[in-house]
Amino acid sequence: NNPFLHLSSGMIISAKVNCMKPEPEIYKLLLSTYNLTANETLFIDDLEPNISAAKKLGINGIQFTTIDQLKADLNHYLQP
Repeated sequence: NNPFLHLSSGMIISAKVNCMKPEPEIYKLLLSTYNLTANETLFIDDLEPNISAAKKLGINGIQFTTIDQLKADLNHYLQP
């Protein structure tokens, strides 16, 4: 259902790791599994509580509402 997923180099599936958003553990697991730096990571989700939880750990977040809004927000992050 999400054709873009084949572009990623990995993912965390909540059912396989026994935790889910917005539990802090899932974000920490994502960071450690892929050796990510929180403030260099961008998390996109449609639910505000999930974005807030990520931000509490220093992860940048965009709440998805529309494609146009997401494109505009992504352009903000991609600006040099």
